[in-house]
Amino acid sequence: MERFIHMSCLFVLGAVMGSFLNVCIHRIPRGMSIVTPRSHCPKCLAKIRAVDNIPVLSYIILRGRCRVCHERISLRYIAVELLLGVLFVLGGIVFEPGWRLFFLLAFISLVLSSIMTDLELRIIPDRFSLTGLGLGVIFALFLDGNWVKGIGGAIFGGGSLFLVGWAYKRFRGIDGMGGGDIKMAAMIGAFLGMGGAFYSIFFASLAGSLYGIASIVLKKGTMKTELPFGVFLGISSVAVLFCQELLLIRAIPALWGWG
Repeated sequence: MERFIHMSCLFVLGAVMGSFLNVCIHRIPRGMSIVTPRSHCPKCLAKIRAVDNIPVLSYIILRGRCRVCHERISLRYIAVELLLGVLFVLGGIVFEPGWRLFFLLAFISLVLSSIMTDLELRIIPDRFSLTGLGLGVIFALFLDGNWVKGIGGAIFGGGSLFLVGWAYKRFRGIDGMGGGDIKMAAMIGAFLGMGGAFYSIFFASLAGSLYGIASIVLKKGTMKTELPFGVFLGISSVAVLFCQELLLIRAIPALWGWG
């Protein structure tokens, strides 16, 4: 029963954090304040009452529509709340309670925010990636006791994508990697180290390539179609985070001294 209560609290905390992240995801890329004005319907501008702002439940009760104008509310809102709630529970199962768990849940939250803004607007705001980069270095220094892991991982992650983008631009004459992706990779490297950054970039590249090929085969895209690489990078980084903790892929980076 105690564990059930603990996991339930983590889910609620994740859903509440997801509700706050929804505000950040909508406002930060548009240069808006996350404090004012109060949350409101983007269609009729009616302010959202507290009773209609309960994570997950309010969306279900209102059937995904504004109470005033009945305009449909994006599925992204409940998706972020539910997903972050589930990820917080998984984090509570996999990671030991304490500051380490706090920092890793913060990392997951920032990654999810970056995924959503990249998916919707093809933007990864600096306030997500650079905040995560700073937290990652602090995490490596004070909790892992290894500043080389944090700084080295950030340089490796961001530097790898920078070189890929530079080479693509040089040989094809068009931009192949956005600055947001590079900063996001640096954030991932700061938290996961060089090994984690390597695996995240590798699996993201593989998934992105398969997605691109499928789009071409299904005639929904071309070789020049822009892909939201941050989406693939974010998903693979969270998967790598959990896999590292479960010792599924930690052995290889340990052998290489990537930690």
